[in-house]
Amino acid sequence: MEIITSGPIQVNCNRCGECCRKGGPTLHISDAKLLTEGHLSYSDLYTIRSGELVYNNIEDKLINIDFELIKVKELEGQRTCKFFKDQGNECSIYEHRPLQCEKFECWNSEKLMEAFLEDKLTRSILLAGDDSLTIIVNNHEIRCSYETLKELFDDIAEGKDVTQEIFEILQYDADMRPLLAKNLSIKPEYIPLLLGRPLEQTLHMFGFKIEIDIDRNNCLSKIE
Repeated sequence: MEIITSGPIQVNCNRCGECCRKGGPTLHISDAKLLTEGHLSYSDLYTIRSGELVYNNIEDKLINIDFELIKVKELEGQRTCKFFKDQGNECSIYEHRPLQCEKFECWNSEKLMEAFLEDKLTRSILLAGDDSLTIIVNNHEIRCSYETLKELFDDIAEGKDVTQEIFEILQYDADMRPLLAKNLSIKPEYIPLLLGRPLEQTLHMFGFKIEIDIDRNNCLSKIE
């Protein structure tokens, strides 16, 4: 009788880089020191806002979250963490990597779950003491709520004409970004952390996109 063995059990990282190609890590409160020590900058980060669609690398699927996440940016047009180097499958900040990266073991999801359950870094923590920016971020969160947008798109599904209300929200979000850069001299690369991703980029989660009609006007188009 032939005996088939499963081979050696993985107990160490083999530096394949797959975890780094599945997105930048989420930051936890303990990672705040990486910012104060200069290993990370606000320009390296962006915010996933409550109600947004996000990739869950534990369950390998997209889910809607009801809390806020601050994440390390990915390479343009990719899901790969910006600090990952293809050549050599290396992390350029490995010695000062975030908690999620430190705890991640692809062969043992329990450690990652332990890290995920730790208190996460939020904009309110980062902006503590800066009342003016906190007010701006909070007002944007109210005016551009994903909960409100979901209700409006549900109305559209029921045949109601609420396109104007949706475009007012989109316009507010679009206008706030250059205003922060111009009026408060905030670096444009900091805006994704302060306000999250532009709403125009996240409309697909509702099954819609913005297109230009023959009169050069913006219009909502359903994604087929």
